[in-house]
Amino acid sequence: MKKHPLLTIVLLVVVFNSEAQNLVPNSDFEQYSPCPPSAGYLNYATSWFNPADLTPDYFNVCAGSNGAGVPGNAFGNQLPHSGDGYAGIYGFQSPYLDVREYACAQLTQPLTAGTTYLVQYYLNLSGMSQYAVITYGAYFAATASVTLNGYLINAVPQIENTSLLTDTTGWMLIIGTFVAAGGEQYIIIGSFKDDLNCGLQQVYPGAVAALSYYYIDDVSVTSLTSMEEQNQADDIKIYPNPARDELRIKNASPIAIGVKIKAIKIFNILGEQVLQSAINNMESEIKIDVSKLNSAIYFLEINDGKNIFRKKFLKE
Repeated sequence: MKKHPLLTIVLLVVVFNSEAQNLVPNSDFEQYSPCPPSAGYLNYATSWFNPADLTPDYFNVCAGSNGAGVPGNAFGNQLPHSGDGYAGIYGFQSPYLDVREYACAQLTQPLTAGTTYLVQYYLNLSGMSQYAVITYGAYFAATASVTLNGYLINAVPQIENTSLLTDTTGWMLIIGTFVAAGGEQYIIIGSFKDDLNCGLQQVYPGAVAALSYYYIDDVSVTSLTSMEEQNQADDIKIYPNPARDELRIKNASPIAIGVKIKAIKIFNILGEQVLQSAINNMESEIKIDVSKLNSAIYFLEINDGKNIFRKKFLKE
């Protein structure tokens, strides 16, 4: 009987959502009260606020053409990654020194000590920006009180990007994991390094302004505990998880239980197959090259010709 592809997509999304609760409220910046009257009103996005100085922005379709609208606004023209709204913050502004803005939200519950968390959010460089930076990050703190060095928050983010963020058309995914110390209740997004150390580059000299300004959308923080814990009675195990370049599949007792892996498939969370390997293996361990996969959550399907084992893993 032929499987309906939509059913596969629905099942995978249900599995993902049931195991991963996003701890960021209003993570897609859709909820607001009231509609922003102009740029500079991040606090009008429900649950979001400014933890430092200056005036981070909130943009929504509801604002029309007053500078806080979507897609056209005071800093460019950009559709949201999803929905009708997004935030916006400075990463650099000439001729001023170390100009930064930050977006902060209180998580729906404190983080648990020793638990690994997956952090994801999307950035887009505004079309009027001549400059781009590298070091946008996410800092998790127990309180919303911050120490400022000028406009910079004096903190080391647990998640920090490592490549130049230059896309003015599409949305760039920032993704990473960290182990919580415990009690962290706030997420703060922005650039935590000064102009000399943030990887600043002039990438669009023909653009309108000598600044680097980024839109933010779809922020998520989820526990990877369910991903890391594997049934001890399960004869098929995968590691490391998260994986960077290589994923290893361990066949705990291939001869004793007669498991002979024949095929391996990898799907993204939409149910689309992104990798397949035909294998005829009695060895205790198989290595799969995942270096070309984008950073995201994936589902692994292991077929021994008789049974199908399903696992979930993160590609960093």
